Amino acid sequence: MAIAQFNVDDYQACNEVRARLLIDDASQLLQNKCVLELAACKGQFTSILARYARSVTAVEANADYISQIDIPNVTLINGDAHHCIWELEKDAYDVVFCAGFIYHTAHPLFLLEGMAYLNPRNILIDSLDPGIAPNGITIRNVAGGVNKSYNRYNELPDCGLALVPGRNLISLAMSQLGYRLRESVDKSAVEEGNNDYLRAWKASTSIWYERNTTHDH
Repeated sequence: MAIAQFNVDDYQACNEVRARLLIDDASQLLQNKCVLELAACKGQFTSILARYARSVTAVEANADYISQIDIPNVTLINGDAHHCIWELEKDAYDVVFCAGFIYHTAHPLFLLEGMAYLNPRNILIDSLDPGIAPNGITIRNVAGGVNKSYNRYNELPDCGLALVPGRNLISLAMSQLGYRLRESVDKSAVEEGNNDYLRAWKASTSIWYERNTTHDH
């Protein structure tokens, strides 16, 4: 379900709905918690997370974007999440919040492994690409005979094909990493209208996972 053309108004409207369903409706999971946000962009979700969390650590690779975030209880890390995540302290975060990033990276399963390595109680995985059932994989940006990664953190291709995992593959990987489905975000009341972003998001994965306490990390 491709988004034909970027529309800033549609994108903003989609993010407002996402913020309400992903953050406000999950406030009990965030209240007074230490939260790690991956790919914070310009802080559209960071500021809302900070209303509930005790602290937020926001990781963003784009220095221009992250320079626009100035929130008292937010610590900023300018770097590639694929590398930064392994340098962070294990057991330091209660929640990992990963919204709108899993479909951008050329290394989604590696990123999931890094999240689980930190051993948070809860992880949110939110995407704007549904993948392809039943395998739940989309192969992105293979055009003109050139294999190009969709990892926005790299201007040059670095790994060939970029695979976008869907719900089934993400949940299988999370299970193997010791996390079980806590709840799927309820999007049934979302009215997408002519908003391509909302339409794509409504069909995509948005799931809260919780650590299986019987799993040995």
